[in-house]
Amino acid sequence: MKPGKNFLFYLYNPEKLSYFAALNLIGNAMRKLFFLFIFLLFFCRYGYSENSRFYDSGQLTCNLMTTICQDARGFVWIGTEYGLNKFDGVQFTQYLNKENDATSLLGNIVRELFVDRDQRLWVGCSNGLQYYLPEKDVFCTVPF
Repeated sequence: MKPGKNFLFYLYNPEKLSYFAALNLIGNAMRKLFFLFIFLLFFCRYGYSENSRFYDSGQLTCNLMTTICQDARGFVWIGTEYGLNKFDGVQFTQYLNKENDATSLLGNIVRELFVDRDQRLWVGCSNGLQYYLPEKDVFCTVPF
């Protein structure tokens, strides 16, 4: 294909189209499609990323997670070495041991989380066992 001759020239003069000119036209078309694909790929990627939320480890009570559980209402519970975190899909709620408060966590080291068949969340701390009452947003201690 000679310089200056484009697709339209060969469209109206097909008898002047050689094998190598056809390969060159196909190569140019593929190159344009490739760049269009790359452009659309980046455009779609940034368009979707605007609707996502990013969470960092500063929103948890501790970076060291020990257990994760999801209850029947869809809350994700994350036990750490320093407290319990509840994630509702938008924000985190932190639960810690408070002195002189019998309805708070027994200890800040959460070892195990479990949801039983009655949809009750059980929390195993380093120094005791509790279950969560969502109606009152408190923890009840199981004596043993």
